[in-house]
Amino acid sequence: MHNDLKSVWKQEIDKIGPCPQRQDATLDQLIDLHYVAVKLGFYDAADILKHTLIDSTTVL
Repeated sequence: MHNDLKSVWKQEIDKIGPCPQRQDATLDQLIDLHYVAVKLGFYDAADILKHTLIDSTTVL
């Protein structure tokens, strides 16, 4: 089952295709990365992003 979940999120990401490089602030990119992590079900990773990187600078 673990491999099934892993392939589901990869299939969803592959639907998006490449995006242009962003030039905005690193914090803005981290906030958006937190959003993406939550949408993909990476809750533990999203929590680490929020608590160690984002909350230390600003509040979402």
